[in-house]
Amino acid sequence: MEHKKLLPKIKKPNQPRAEVTVDNILESADAIFSEGDHKSINARNLATKSGYSIGTLYYYLEKAEDAFILMIIKRRERQFHQLVEIISAFPEDKPIGDLLAQMIDSSFKEYNRMNHRSFFMIFRMILRFSKNPLAFDNALSLLVEPLINAQRRNNTDTFRNLESDDLLMLLKTCFAIIRRPFLEQNPIAGSPKHRELAIDTMARLLGK
Repeated sequence: MEHKKLLPKIKKPNQPRAEVTVDNILESADAIFSEGDHKSINARNLATKSGYSIGTLYYYLEKAEDAFILMIIKRRERQFHQLVEIISAFPEDKPIGDLLAQMIDSSFKEYNRMNHRSFFMIFRMILRFSKNPLAFDNALSLLVEPLINAQRRNNTDTFRNLESDDLLMLLKTCFAIIRRPFLEQNPIAGSPKHRELAIDTMARLLGK
């Protein structure tokens, strides 16, 4: 996983039955989150949804929040892998603005599937309980190599030539621009105006 420093401690199952239990708990956390009621993100509802007792939850988890934290991390990593596919498939004769639009649209699609208040609650859990909350954006390193490869093969002269460390730093800024309005539950989040501002800002940072 790209979010290793954020991962909560979950008791490693040593039997198939225990592994099924952990999987069911995590799937239940995902189901609760998908239902969109931020008030349901708690241990009681997780126990009810999973069919296990509170005691069973705390046998495998240090705290109930860990199930929701791990769930959002897994969602985020799936999204990043989708972005890698978009970047890797990007044509060499198209300008960087087209790539940025695809990346932003893919990110907006994921955020728009979420209840923004629920996402904010879990984001706060990550910041509160992680020993290194700043590692949340270190997972963007997954996009660095594909973007450098796209930069090298592209023939439109619209990509800015960036080294890995510089690119990662700029990506953290870019994705904060995408994510922050959703976390703030700002009406602009996911709107055409937000999209236009995100494309313009990212193009200034990553393009010529």
